Amino acid sequence: VEAHGFVVTSADGGATWAIQAAGPPGNSYAPWSIALADPRRGWLADRFDGETLATVDGGSTWVATKVRGMRFINASTCSDAQHVWFAGRRAEELPGVAASDDGGVTWTAHAVPGRGALGSISFLDPLHGWAVGKDAGGHPPWREYIVATTDGGRHWRTQFRTDFDEMRLGRVTFADARHGWVAGALSKPSDSGGDAGVILATDDGGATWEVQYEARLPLYPVTCTDAMHAWAAGHDGLI
Repeated sequence: VEAHGFVVTSADGGATWAIQAAGPPGNSYAPWSIALADPRRGWLADRFDGETLATVDGGSTWVATKVRGMRFINASTCSDAQHVWFAGRRAEELPGVAASDDGGVTWTAHAVPGRGALGSISFLDPLHGWAVGKDAGGHPPWREYIVATTDGGRHWRTQFRTDFDEMRLGRVTFADARHGWVAGALSKPSDSGGDAGVILATDDGGATWEVQYEARLPLYPVTCTDAMHAWAAGHDGLI
């Protein structure tokens, strides 16, 4: 995804890429996140104005929908072609999640406990999801947190909260209902001279989170294919 309304797509496993327009010609969309249910159905979110775009033909055409109640959108995910979520900020200092159960035709904004904004979200199925946020109210130091839902995002509970400026949390991913990871950075120097990277892990659905690995550089994206295989990436090409 690129700014100014463009999507870069591949149909051959990444061997070649083509640029598609997102939205009508001359649009000012700046897509910030993308979620795909299958090769034809997907959604984009504009970070700043609550606009979303949906496609049912692999990106050849896009239809715009306004997500009311969301001020900023930072992340997106879907569990199937009907259930989609966008995470970010509902209003000043208030995190939130917008949920759709009709493929993005209509959206409902839900409150999330805490302050600040959400930066990452992951759903396993239409009911079970996790999100990562920064309690960035006022001035630093700040705390970061992990929240979870078991009812599709209507209600959220806090599972984990850092100490002030203890670490910065990045992306969250789950392999199944028990095994998940969050990548981030520790607020302590490593042998690289900068902050160290960290991976938090859970094997009980988020009831407890433990530091599983520390890296010499900060880590932010993380993904998995199952409970045994996961990848995280960070600064200077670290994977």
